[in-house]
Amino acid sequence: MRTLYNYLIIFLLYITFINSIKIHSIVFEVVNNGEYAMLTDDFNEFSKKNNLDITLELTVLTSANSTVLNNGGKTTIQSLLENKSKRYEIYFYSFSGGAQFSDHLLDLNDYISPDITNMYYSDIFNKTCIFDNKLIGFPINRIYSVLYSNIKLLEEYDKRIPKTWEELLDTTNYIVEEEKKKNNTSLLGLAGLYDQDTSGSVSVFELLSSYRKTVDSDYPNLKSQEAIDALEMYKKIYKIAHSGYDNIFGTIYAGKSLFIKYYAYENTYPLYKISELPGWKEGISSSNIGGIDVGINKYIDEDKKRVAAKVLEFFLSWEEQKKMVLNKYITTGIYELYSDNEVCSVIDCELYKNLQIFPRYHYERKDYNDYSEKFINYVFDYLNGEKTAVEVLDQINDLSVIHKITIDTEETSYGLILFIITLVLSLMIIGSSIFFNVEKFKPLFEFLPLDFWYVILIGLLCHLFSNYTEYGAIIPSKCRLKVFLYSVGFTLTFVPILYKLILNFPEQNSITKWITKKKYIFLLAFVLCDILLALISLSSPYKIKTIVPGDGKRYQECNANSFLLKTIVYLSIGYKLIIFVAIGFLSFIEWNMKETVFDVHTSVSTIYINILSAVMIIVLKFIKCDSFILYSILNKVFIFIIILSNFVILIGIRIIIGLFTKKDEDQFANIRKFKSGSLQSNSGISSQRSTTSSSSNSKQNKYQRIIGYHYRTKLRRISVGPLLSKMNPTAYTNSELGLPFYRRRG
Repeated sequence: MRTLYNYLIIFLLYITFINSIKIHSIVFEVVNNGEYAMLTDDFNEFSKKNNLDITLELTVLTSANSTVLNNGGKTTIQSLLENKSKRYEIYFYSFSGGAQFSDHLLDLNDYISPDITNMYYSDIFNKTCIFDNKLIGFPINRIYSVLYSNIKLLEEYDKRIPKTWEELLDTTNYIVEEEKKKNNTSLLGLAGLYDQDTSGSVSVFELLSSYRKTVDSDYPNLKSQEAIDALEMYKKIYKIAHSGYDNIFGTIYAGKSLFIKYYAYENTYPLYKISELPGWKEGISSSNIGGIDVGINKYIDEDKKRVAAKVLEFFLSWEEQKKMVLNKYITTGIYELYSDNEVCSVIDCELYKNLQIFPRYHYERKDYNDYSEKFINYVFDYLNGEKTAVEVLDQINDLSVIHKITIDTEETSYGLILFIITLVLSLMIIGSSIFFNVEKFKPLFEFLPLDFWYVILIGLLCHLFSNYTEYGAIIPSKCRLKVFLYSVGFTLTFVPILYKLILNFPEQNSITKWITKKKYIFLLAFVLCDILLALISLSSPYKIKTIVPGDGKRYQECNANSFLLKTIVYLSIGYKLIIFVAIGFLSFIEWNMKETVFDVHTSVSTIYINILSAVMIIVLKFIKCDSFILYSILNKVFIFIIILSNFVILIGIRIIIGLFTKKDEDQFANIRKFKSGSLQSNSGISSQRSTTSSSSNSKQNKYQRIIGYHYRTKLRRISVGPLLSKMNPTAYTNSELGLPFYRRRG
């Protein structure tokens, strides 16, 4: 019986252990004030009373027990989240890290009761807790920047708490000078955080937002007069300010500073009265927001997510928040609590109601820390007299905006110039089609069927029009269109040449016969490959990558970082290379055929130029340019080289020859001069090789046959086109001319 009793006890303990769920939370604090330990104890007591079988454990990292501030290799919240650790379910994190952590925190919309969410709902809540439509966290403790005023000194000199920055300057200068007359040289006019660090950048943000035109306005545009006025005022304030925590806490207890700009901690410093910060005019102010938010690790198991959400609902409840406020542990994010009579008997509710709260400038950036550092460094260039306010604000604006190519010339004329060049080249390419049907020029375009010359023009236009996809904001649909235009443009430019080279293959076979009859299907097959790859790519979105070059002018580019998109790009490049190789191989075989020697040689030269330019474009991707405009110009130079070389070599030369041929001059004299060198140098040996090849064809291996084809000077079958008969066909023989213009368009 005793043994049975022992087994029953063990079984009950086992059941209790299995059913009890442990939730782990972590917070980093410079100083441990005990508020998170209080929240943890309160929850565990609540869990025990309500038989939730949930135990909450808290890990507090401080500067005293961790090296996270100076050693990135130690355990930090960021590294834990980035490594997808499941060690902690709940994270208390700095408000300014919301954007940085947003990809790793759970979307709480599906886990937290709407009743709780509605309690916290406000404009500032939506701005600071929701990223990409994801509710990543809730405010657990808010802090707001305020002005501490030495009431004793203000009353002594009959001065009020300043409502504007000018009034603060005047009051400070007056009282400090009067105190000096009394031999009080230790009085500080203004103490605060104005150093060249993150805290200093927050001070600039506050002053910048306090120069907005109206109470409901957002931060002023950095190129506006308001921003210039704000920066000039900041310089005046910086000159009288004594910065650093030492100056704040070295004076706040003894009343040795007239004004102190710091965060609101009520009833802590009895010699000072707390009020909202001044503004550029009375009625407009600004208090930057800070503090700690709480969220849930998205990498934990689903059952843990549900349990962790219950813990958060307790933290965020009206009752727990009120208790923490009454005990002065936190400043709550539930603004309705500032209308609760019991709460207002303990804290100054009117102060929190009147604060004009603003988040930090561009808090939504994932690189906020880097941005803040660059921001304050630029400001100090102005404070130190190295640059003007306008120059610094332009630099800061470059950090804040995504620079785009536009036809607007306010910032740069590059977009308009590119637009004009692209338009002129487009008109030139389209206009060249006129010569296709001019009687004088028709023989010059006998190498390809007439409609295939139009196809080449369309291919060139596709390459040109891809430039327009880079205007305005870069979005995934533009990325797809740009890639498709590049791909199909290449196809339409070079497949017609491949078609003709296959047609002229020295030995007639089933492939050449089929292509002769099905030229449109042949072309369409390659175009369909481009369309198919484009359709497949729709299942994987392009990412838009933000690039920050040396000059700070951020811009965006398409980033095919998924496996599928990379595979599609490689397949597209692969089959384009196959086309190049095929053209190269067939060009080698038909290199000395007099009827097409000019066309073959020029076609190969376009391939060389295309490959070289494409390689340079790829190399540019790996070169770090210090300027967005410079990078874009270099990229466009090589693209224009591809387009112009293809146009000039394939079409332009023919038009130029036709234009410079006099009416009574031999139509083809210039062509013969152009290629006579290569023909004469090969004529003797080519004739010999051709004869040898034809007499011993059956004994040669494949290699020898290819060499034999290479030295042939005549096509297997030559037919004289109708235009030749109109041009005195007895004047020359095909072998004498060696031109591409005496075969019917196939």
